[in-house]
Amino acid sequence: MSETTGEDASFSDVLLSAEEYYRLKTLIQEAEHREDKAWNRLGVIQKQCESKLNEQKKRAEADARAKQAIVDEQKKVIDKMTEELSQAKQAIVNEQKNIIDKMTEELSKAKTEAEKTSGLNKNLLRIMTERANQARGVHPKKQHEGYLVLECRQWTEKYVEEIWDHPDHKVQYDNEEGRAFAKKKRYLMLDHKAANVWKSVIQTPFDASIPMEYILKEAREPLRLLVQTLGVTHTSRVMGKYLSFDDEKEEKRNTIYRIRFNANYREGFWEAEIFTTKALVVPEQMRPPRRAGKNRGASA
Repeated sequence: MSETTGEDASFSDVLLSAEEYYRLKTLIQEAEHREDKAWNRLGVIQKQCESKLNEQKKRAEADARAKQAIVDEQKKVIDKMTEELSQAKQAIVNEQKNIIDKMTEELSKAKTEAEKTSGLNKNLLRIMTERANQARGVHPKKQHEGYLVLECRQWTEKYVEEIWDHPDHKVQYDNEEGRAFAKKKRYLMLDHKAANVWKSVIQTPFDASIPMEYILKEAREPLRLLVQTLGVTHTSRVMGKYLSFDDEKEEKRNTIYRIRFNANYREGFWEAEIFTTKALVVPEQMRPPRRAGKNRGASA
């Protein structure tokens, strides 16, 4: 007997019976069939996945296009609104500029007219003053301001001084509603007093037939300056009302506290009654001129 090779020996070890061979072959075929089915199933799943991915991609692209369309539309709207806003702002700026230019022009015209009117008023006042001075024999008629002190006499000024029992009560009740209650409770006492003051009459150069509202400003301002040359040193902090002196320093002052105007139709001029705490010091040029045939201070 011949010797068998190692290779032959290995094959001899795997020799199968016909039954086992067919069973094994069947198993291999079934495995191959399952493998084919698996690959086919995998291919189907892959195609389904690719289809879904393509569908999702198309949907995403469509959404992106839709969103981009919305963004583009919004951008167009914003750009349009921005342009309209810019145009509106520019229109407002132009309108305001036109208004300002128009107002500036009108103001310039009004200023020019006011200057003309002021110049005219000054000329009218000058002419009125000169005529008043000439009518009253005041010299020099062109330089004199036309204000004459007609009289200065003592005057008894009656006033009410308030006396509070305590500063806190004054703080609490010094109002329209609280004063009646304070008087009732005697927190506030009213002391009726009288003070010796001076009442002076100053004749203005303004004709008594002219309504005061037309010349009030022109009459008041010269008076304010005039009284300073007549010894008045202070103006009351409450014009129209007499205030008692708080200290000795105030008592030494000559304070004007009231001005009243009166149309003297007999003389034909407006007069100002001024009330001061002391007598005026009236220079000769501020007194009425002497009438012919009469000497001041001469006995009859």
